[in-house]
Amino acid sequence: DDSPLPLQASRRIVATVAGSVIAFMDFTEDYIYYLFVDPQWQNLGVGSDLLRLVETLGNRRVTIRLLEDNEYALGWYLRRGYHIGSSEYDGHWHGGPVHWLVLNKLCAGEPYGPKF
Repeated sequence: DDSPLPLQASRRIVATVAGSVIAFMDFTEDYIYYLFVDPQWQNLGVGSDLLRLVETLGNRRVTIRLLEDNEYALGWYLRRGYHIGSSEYDGHWHGGPVHWLVLNKLCAGEPYGPKF
């Protein structure tokens, strides 16, 4: 794994094309720590496929935290059925204060792919 971010969860999926990383996601069965898709590969379903994997692992609720000013990501998750559950303030995130939005979605938990 050549991701610039250290693993933040018990699982990481890395999507590659011709040996190049195009997306990755750190997650547990009910929480997404990171979901990043290379801008050249956005709007092609890569992120939606990764998200759907977590949504179908068996837990009824999936949670993700987003930076409050990330309007693009917020709209993307809202269009996929997520709802704003709360907001949080962190005064010391990477040296400065930030506001987070906590998004939640109730999911069916139907099997979608392999268990990790």
